[in-house]
Amino acid sequence: MEDTLLKELEKKEGIKNKFIEEVTLTNLNLYKKDIDNCKFVHVDILDSSLEKVYFKDITFNNCNFSNTTFESCSFINCKFINCKMIGCNYIENTFISIQIQDSNLNYANFSNSSFNNFNIKNSTFVNSYLQESILKNTKFDKVDFSKAQIFKTSLKGVDLSKSIITGISTTLADIKGAIIDEFQIMDLAYLLNIKIKE
Repeated sequence: MEDTLLKELEKKEGIKNKFIEEVTLTNLNLYKKDIDNCKFVHVDILDSSLEKVYFKDITFNNCNFSNTTFESCSFINCKFINCKMIGCNYIENTFISIQIQDSNLNYANFSNSSFNNFNIKNSTFVNSYLQESILKNTKFDKVDFSKAQIFKTSLKGVDLSKSIITGISTTLADIKGAIIDEFQIMDLAYLLNIKIKE
């Protein structure tokens, strides 16, 4: 199955209308390919490099992309369900109409990316990076942002009240206008250089 997928990826036109399952690829290098209307189930693409790859109408179910770099890629109308994206680099990516659920995005880097209609639920974003990015119509539902670093990325209007923000690193300018609950105020007290007396 691995050889079949590699042959499909090597095609100039990319992949379209495919169901791909139970495949493991490592050290894959992919440049300027279109992957359209496909479903990936139990597919592992590890320690790989994908640049300027265009993903549209894709479902990723139980997939593992750990330590893979996605540089200047586009994801349009995609779903990630129970996926591992540990240590991935999503540098200068575009995400439009994306759903991520029950997934691990720990140590991932989303710097210089744009998000529109981006929804994450029941997932972890521990020790991850979100820098110089643009968030529009973004929803975080029960996301663990522990020790995440969010800089030069406005969280205005973003509801973090159902998420964990313990140890988050950000600035007053970035967090201004975000929606939090009363208990999360203590997690952000350091921004005002104050201490909460117990």
